[in-house]
Amino acid sequence: MENKYKKIFNTNKLGMLTIKAKNPGKVLTIVACTHGDEIYGMEIFDYLINEFILEKKIISGTINLLIGNKEAYLKGKKIVDFDFNRIWGFEDKYKGSYEYKRANEIKEILYKSDYLIDLHSTTLKSIPMIIPVGKQDDNLIDCFSGTYVLKNLIEFLNGVALAKYAKLKNPNLKAIVIEAGQNNDPKTIEDGKQNIIKFLGYYGFIQNNTNIIKTKKIYLYAKKCIHAKTMNVKFLYSESPQSFQKIKKGTDILQDGENVVKADKDYIIIMPTTPRYIGEELGYLCESESE
Repeated sequence: MENKYKKIFNTNKLGMLTIKAKNPGKVLTIVACTHGDEIYGMEIFDYLINEFILEKKIISGTINLLIGNKEAYLKGKKIVDFDFNRIWGFEDKYKGSYEYKRANEIKEILYKSDYLIDLHSTTLKSIPMIIPVGKQDDNLIDCFSGTYVLKNLIEFLNGVALAKYAKLKNPNLKAIVIEAGQNNDPKTIEDGKQNIIKFLGYYGFIQNNTNIIKTKKIYLYAKKCIHAKTMNVKFLYSESPQSFQKIKKGTDILQDGENVVKADKDYIIIMPTTPRYIGEELGYLCESESE
């Protein structure tokens, strides 16, 4: 494959570059392209490998730069057969799929790490969001720019997410999911570079006198998730549904087939989405709280 990420693919068939320091230490795995069309993470990898020259800067530990859904990335698609961020319960219905095979290829890399960062992005303009996987992962938050922290969201997914699986297998793992913003937004990419360097310095992978400045965050707590029961879904609360829109109690949120979903209290909606398959998350209903 002739592109600027070729070095990653030449390293091994896993689509992973492993960078080890001479001094032992913790293991960090950074995952890009859990969804194959979310290429923001690959931009970060390119920066770390070819511009920052991470292999010359690392002073302790091991850093894995891992392409999640490798085949979907190569094809420029979100998925091959199934959503790679929902299949980690390894249910029988996923057997025979590319994603099932891929999950088995990389699962030990994930849960044998000490730190896990799962990088996501969007094709449309979006506000960055930080998603700690467990309660003990909150101490990772301040390495990442962004005002909004989403709590409990992973618990509402229609399936088991990559980061949640790794955390279940290794409760001592520190894991965080980053919804960075739009793929090709220069600010999204630049912020991402600085966030990762900040993380590497703060946790001792590179020499960097990093001072973490605690910034004000707005915590959004997922209370409900609307899942698609049909493929005939129409949002009613807005002609242009977007994350962070407020929905008042009693408002008709959407129509799913013949069923109308109403808000039983005031909410902030996150990630309103028209369905690509039955059971997909159509939106998360959240309540907010400032830090």
